[in-house]
Amino acid sequence: MQGVIQQWGNLMEVTGGALNLDPSKSYWYLVEYVWKRGSWVAADAEIGGINGFDLMARSADNELISLTCLQCNQASEMLGLYMAPSGDKSRMLEKLRTTAVEWAAKVRAGTSSQVDEMLLAVKTEEEYHNFNKTIGKTI
Repeated sequence: MQGVIQQWGNLMEVTGGALNLDPSKSYWYLVEYVWKRGSWVAADAEIGGINGFDLMARSADNELISLTCLQCNQASEMLGLYMAPSGDKSRMLEKLRTTAVEWAAKVRAGTSSQVDEMLLAVKTEEEYHNFNKTIGKTI
């Protein structure tokens, strides 16, 4: 695994880029899939006797940085979604609930944006698609 990370970092460097080693952006999971009650379930893999198993990546300053290892039920944000290898959706649901409550509070207080107001006016799926094709593209 370490070799693959080094190779990826080298390829990024050749193309003028660099790996983003911010702990919220660069992390890894060591997942073992276990057969339970007729289906595969993700579980944290046991690192057999290897103490301090770590994956490292080289920063833009040529410094070796340790990448964060997350547990399989620990969700991380990827492309605006919180996902975990175990399939745990609690963090995503919490984020959606918080966002909906904040949005509803803005609408009730009259401090919502024009986009929020236009989305409130959209009643049908056809209106939603028309909104996205016209006004939604300019926002």
